[in-house]
Amino acid sequence: MNKRRDEGQGSDGHGRDDGTTGARPEWDAAERLIAMRYAEADWRSRGACLSVDPELFFPLSSAGPAIEQMNRAKSVCTRCPVCAECLDFALATRQVHGVWGGTSEDERQRILARNDAKSGRGAQVPAPAGRAR
Repeated sequence: MNKRRDEGQGSDGHGRDDGTTGARPEWDAAERLIAMRYAEADWRSRGACLSVDPELFFPLSSAGPAIEQMNRAKSVCTRCPVCAECLDFALATRQVHGVWGGTSEDERQRILARNDAKSGRGAQVPAPAGRAR
């Protein structure tokens, strides 16, 4: 079945040469995977978080005692030389859990929603692993 090249393009206007319709959820997942694979790995080796228990960056909730945990994680980020790169990575790969680049899950959601609104895309958050949308 032949499909027109411009048929089904996402609102970002990217053409696809693989014969698909360019449905956004599939391409968003593929784009996240590509960003993760080709992200500059070097920045991760310079993170201030390397000397801290990784559990600190993944509080179980965003209320109660977890707020203090989140604030401690963010304080590590304030002295991190690669905080900006970490946040860029988290946004590009749409990380939905934990503290990344000095931001909470909710803060990144607001940034993504604002960016998506500016670009004309609806905010698309991946479903947690093992769950259908």
